[in-house]
Amino acid sequence: MAPIRDAVSATELDRHLRAVAAEVRLSGSPREARAFDYIAAQLGGFGYEIDRVASEALIGYPDGAALHVRGGNPFALDANGYSLSPSTGPDGVTGDLVYAGAGMPEDYADIDARGAIVLSDGLAMPGKTRAASLAGATG
Repeated sequence: MAPIRDAVSATELDRHLRAVAAEVRLSGSPREARAFDYIAAQLGGFGYEIDRVASEALIGYPDGAALHVRGGNPFALDANGYSLSPSTGPDGVTGDLVYAGAGMPEDYADIDARGAIVLSDGLAMPGKTRAASLAGATG
């Protein structure tokens, strides 16, 4: 069996990255299972034995999340809801939309996020959520 490092190339890495990142892989979802199947098949092709271990886990993802922008040209964006966060209720929350860059504390230095809905780059993370909360953001 040839070492796996002999199969590494920029083209192959890009192909694998695109295959695994093609879908949002929430824990326990069919999409996550498809990503696992892909990775297992690739490693199996190098002769590795792959074991899948499943366990019960309490992971709270919202049923849905979206950002509805109102105004002269309204539109909606599908979003990933933050795990284990409380529901906004059927009416959601409203506020001015502000952009906070990476969403870390230093990104709030020159913006007023009080009562606002914050849009930031990347995925929701605890540090970003805390920074938005400390800046007075509503969402």
